[in-house]
Amino acid sequence: MQIKKYSSALLLSLIFIFSLLLKIFFFSLEPLVSTDGCLYVAIIQKWHELGSYEAAIQCFPGTGWLPPLPLFLIKSFMVFGVSATTAGFVWAFVLGAALAVVAFGIAYEVTQNKKIAVAAALLFALHPSVNEIGTEIQRDIFYLFFAGCSIWFACIAIRRKKWYWWAVAAIPCAASALSRFETLELFPLVIFILFLLAVMKRISWRKAAANGIAFFATLIITVFLLSSTMGTNDFLTESCGRYFAGKWNKVFPQWRVKL
Repeated sequence: MQIKKYSSALLLSLIFIFSLLLKIFFFSLEPLVSTDGCLYVAIIQKWHELGSYEAAIQCFPGTGWLPPLPLFLIKSFMVFGVSATTAGFVWAFVLGAALAVVAFGIAYEVTQNKKIAVAAALLFALHPSVNEIGTEIQRDIFYLFFAGCSIWFACIAIRRKKWYWWAVAAIPCAASALSRFETLELFPLVIFILFLLAVMKRISWRKAAANGIAFFATLIITVFLLSSTMGTNDFLTESCGRYFAGKWNKVFPQWRVKL
């Protein structure tokens, strides 16, 4: 049994390395920074210079809705003496390759079949869209990685029926929410899954409520801690309100929200 575990870990490591090299190879064929990537790099450089995210985005009108975590992670990598562009590509390559590992984890938890899980990992390692996103300085790769990790841990929580795995799943979900606000779509999904598990009598209603509380409490705490670390609490309070009010007004113009 131990040999099988070590063999799976070795195979997964090789898939990760292969995926990483593949993305570096594709990037070498066309080493360009996208239009959005140029904007992100400019904001990161300003943030690095001014020391404030709010001050940085004020230099670029129309960017007041951008979630800060991807830019913060790229900026943090600049402490090693690399440029914002280089740091952005390093994050893209590594997270893009790591998606294969996340795919393996989700597939294995759902099927309990290592062959299927390895096939899923290879699919993500070779998928053209994943390789394209994994060679660009974009928020998408951060969003996909963190959201994928959250789904992986949620699958573990469902299979093992342990409340603390829901708390673990909330941590990358919070990081995903600070990468793209579309992560909000996962919140009702979590409630629906817990409701469905209780209806199917896989868990009790009491345990479903406890799991939900563990998830959302950890989510709120993690968002607050990450935002405090980045120094963006005031920015997020204002930008989130504007962003979701704008979405609401488009969907329900008859019930407009004024800010």
